Amino acid sequence: MIGINVDNKSSFVLITAHYLTAAFSFLVATILILLSVPDFLGHYFNPKLLSITHLVAIGWGLLITMGALYQLLPVIVNAKLFSTKLAIASYIFLLLGTILLPLAFWTFSVGKLIQLAGITLLIGISLFIVNLFKTPSPKNRPIEYDFILAACLWLLITTIIGLLMAFNFEYVFLPLEHLHYLTVHAHIGILGFFVSLIIGVSSKLIPMFLLSQTTNNLFLTYAFYLINSSILLILIDGFIFMNIGRIIFYAALFISGIIVYLVYIRTVFKNRIRKVLDVPMKKSMYSFVLFFVAILFYCITYFTEEGKLKLRMINATALLFFMGFITMLILGQTFKTLPFIVWLHKYKDSKNRKVLPKDLYSDRLLTFQMFFFLIGFIFFLMGLLFSFTILLYLGACMFVITAILYCTNITKIIFHKTY
Repeated sequence: MIGINVDNKSSFVLITAHYLTAAFSFLVATILILLSVPDFLGHYFNPKLLSITHLVAIGWGLLITMGALYQLLPVIVNAKLFSTKLAIASYIFLLLGTILLPLAFWTFSVGKLIQLAGITLLIGISLFIVNLFKTPSPKNRPIEYDFILAACLWLLITTIIGLLMAFNFEYVFLPLEHLHYLTVHAHIGILGFFVSLIIGVSSKLIPMFLLSQTTNNLFLTYAFYLINSSILLILIDGFIFMNIGRIIFYAALFISGIIVYLVYIRTVFKNRIRKVLDVPMKKSMYSFVLFFVAILFYCITYFTEEGKLKLRMINATALLFFMGFITMLILGQTFKTLPFIVWLHKYKDSKNRKVLPKDLYSDRLLTFQMFFFLIGFIFFLMGLLFSFTILLYLGACMFVITAILYCTNITKIIFHKTY
């Protein structure tokens, strides 16, 4: 497999640093969830929930996908990453921003601290995107690569909007209320970056892991234009016409793109050689079920009257996306990507080829991790919907246990000793 030169120490450290930082961010986020249980029954625009959401989105979701991309991107474009040094610089700025932004929200420091956090994140993301665009691309670019490029551009726009909001806390120059821009910011970040990136990466990984012979990418092309058109319309309506009332129609366009993507995935499964799914792949498949539940909740929330129920539905939708779809996908895919990266670094030139990537982690820990996460997620979701605080606390405790098991397993992988 062609990829970043993981036998080079700096490259290996770069990738594993992203995974370790993301794992630690996940653990911290679960602890903060446990400490903030009562806040989940209130308005979503409060310091603690904003802090947790950004820690999960940036420290957990963004950093781990960047780490995976430094290995996967060269595979997709069949060329080496432009600069490992630029990637390290990007990581340092992102690490600083990942610490400062949740801290600023948690303490509600809406002055210089949140502005500094926004600037460092913008620098880190900009360096990442420069590295991405400087990496040579093939003449006939695969559609998976276009999804990744589009996702990164939406990430940049999301970050710029967030930075404008950070400065607007102090200087108040945006014409509409903060919640208007928060809605646009959230939609572009979630749909534009996370979903587009997941589609781009999964379109490459799923056929690879299932040994599928699917070569027809026409469905992916249709999905690309449907999804990105919907996000562009949200951006135009939100910032030019200052109107988010039509957002449900753009969401329908986006859902159409997702359906087309799923038709492609169905074709991949139909033509696969590997029939039996392992635990990581099962987790990945279950995560898409939660994604569709999140979409269902989103649609119901839109038509729900203003009040406590709507606030609970909004928080439940966010939970389904970040702690359901994104987290379960990461919990599964980590053990399909990281073991190979570490194995390639430590056993590429070794005579001991009896050790396989799957031997680097504990299946037992992975099974327990899946159990605690699913039970915890169900408890937390039910607690949100029905305002049962005890269920929220039970779910939060199980999230913490899940994070501890996850951190233990990836530490076992990264610090694996050759024998």
